[in-house]
Amino acid sequence: MPAALVAALAMTACGTDSGTATGSAPEGEALTGIKWNVESVTVDGKTTAAPAGADLVIEGKEASGNYGCNRFTADVTTDGATLTFKPGATTTMACDDMAFETLYAGVLKGALKADASADKLTLTGADGDRINLTSKAVAPPKAASFTGTKWSVDALAGGSSPLDSVSSVPEGKSYFTVGKDGSVRGNLGCNSFNTTAKIAGDTVTFGPIASTRMACTGPEGDAEKAMTELLGSGALKVTIEGNALTLTADSGKSLGAKALRK
Repeated sequence: MPAALVAALAMTACGTDSGTATGSAPEGEALTGIKWNVESVTVDGKTTAAPAGADLVIEGKEASGNYGCNRFTADVTTDGATLTFKPGATTTMACDDMAFETLYAGVLKGALKADASADKLTLTGADGDRINLTSKAVAPPKAASFTGTKWSVDALAGGSSPLDSVSSVPEGKSYFTVGKDGSVRGNLGCNSFNTTAKIAGDTVTFGPIASTRMACTGPEGDAEKAMTELLGSGALKVTIEGNALTLTADSGKSLGAKALRK
């Protein structure tokens, strides 16, 4: 536990009649120089776990950190236990999933009340939205299971399709679920389909695809063509990191997808 935070908590404890308090309102400077790793953000009562790398560091009147993909800076003023953040510069990298980044950036602005307990820090806005942080290393999220998970395709690369980036894949149109019995159901981008999957080690081989026969054009048609080619490419290497899946063929064709958690 950082010495500065220990001292701040000790001073707070001396000024209270109860030894059962679990939190404190530290002076802003007591939080300076500590790397706070974001555990989660709560918005409108819904808590979203942070991806690895999301953090916050306060140095005097300046703050910096990572929203989960893009780095940022901010100006900070303190008034007792209230920290007021004024967003500054940020990088502009394209990220696979901007949902958490948007939530974190949305809460880390304006006046936030700081509440510290042991190695934990909570920053809470007037509307109750809050950022939950810790000075300890944050364990990476448990990887999603390949089977039983609905995978939403967000990237297709290689083959004859022009799709080669996340932004060019129609959101929510292409998805699939691999059952534990080897059955596969989903949508290629336009037509629904089913097939089978044979899993061997870190590879999967899909069987012949049966699908509906609607005529598909535009981005949905391009996605369908690329996904059909990829699934018919023989053994595909399966790589899962957190909620992100990549299927890669020997030819270099690949499919990226994210887990849609229940």
